[in-house]
Amino acid sequence: MREFDEQLDVSFQFPGHVGVEHELGDSVWSHWNFDPELLIPFVILSFFYIRGLTRWEGRTRDHPWWRTALYFLGWLVLLGAVESPLDFLAERHFFAHMIQHELLIMVGMPLTLLGAPTTPVSRGLPNLIRRYLVSPTMRSFFFKLGRALFLSPIIAGVLVNAVIIAWHIPDMYNLVLTSNAIHRIQHLSFLIVAWLFWWNVIDPKPLHARMALPMRAIFIFLTGMPKHVVGAFLVFSSTFFYTGYLEFAPVFTSISPADDQTLGGLIMWVGALSIHLTAMGLTIFIWMRRQQIAQQRHLLELQGND
Repeated sequence: MREFDEQLDVSFQFPGHVGVEHELGDSVWSHWNFDPELLIPFVILSFFYIRGLTRWEGRTRDHPWWRTALYFLGWLVLLGAVESPLDFLAERHFFAHMIQHELLIMVGMPLTLLGAPTTPVSRGLPNLIRRYLVSPTMRSFFFKLGRALFLSPIIAGVLVNAVIIAWHIPDMYNLVLTSNAIHRIQHLSFLIVAWLFWWNVIDPKPLHARMALPMRAIFIFLTGMPKHVVGAFLVFSSTFFYTGYLEFAPVFTSISPADDQTLGGLIMWVGALSIHLTAMGLTIFIWMRRQQIAQQRHLLELQGND
C-alpha cells in the first residue's frame, strides 16, 4: 500500500470528455456528456420506432405496451451509463467503470432487444429506404452470410468473451483511460458483442434465435464463465493492475486503489453472475410454461376427438 501512496503523490491530470475540461472543484453531478455517437442513433431509431408504432394498427397483441416501455428503458440505461456523471466517475474509479460496463452489456442491450424494435423501426422507415436500401441489403448474399456467421451461438460466445477479456488486459485498459477515442471504441465493441450475445437468448420478434430454450440457458452459463473467472481473479489478486487510475484524482478518497479493484472485480463477478442466473431462471420458466401450454392444448385436442 505504501507503493500506491507514493504513486499518488503526483500532479493529477483531469482528462476532458468531448473537449470539456474537468475541474477539481466541480460537483460530480455537473459532469454530463453529450456524445453524438450514442445520442444520434437514439434520436433516429426512436423517431422511426414511434413513427412505426403510429402506423401499426392493431398492434396490441403483437407488440404490447410493455415492449415499448422496455425499449425506451433500455435506451435510458445505455444513455445513463455513457452520458451521465457515471462516465466521469469511471475515469477515476475502476468499480464505477465496471458498473458502466455492466449497464451497457448486461442491462441496457437486453432491455432494448426485449422491446422488439425490428418491426416498429422498419415500419417507421420511409418507403423508398425500405424498398431500395433495406430490402436489397437483407436479401443480399453477404448479409445472409454475416448473419449466419456472427449470430451463431459459438461465434457470438467466443466474440463476447474475447472482447471483454481483451479490454481488461492492463495495458489495453490503461490505454482507455488516456484516450476518449479509444474509450468510445471500447464501448462500441461492448454494445456489438452484447447484441450478438443477447440475440441468441432473446427472441427479438419477429426474429427468432436458433437455439431451443433449454440450450439458451446452457449458453448463458457457459458464455458467462470466463467473465466470472476474470472478476474472481481481480477480487482475490494481491496485484494492482490498472495503474492508469493513479494518474487521476479520485473522487472517493476513502477507497484505496486495491479496494477499488476488489470492488470492481465483485461487480464484474457477482453482479454479472446475478443477471446471468436470473436470465437462466427466466429462460427455464418460459420453456416450462410453453411446455405446459402445449400439453394442455394436446389434451384438449384429444378430448375433442373423443
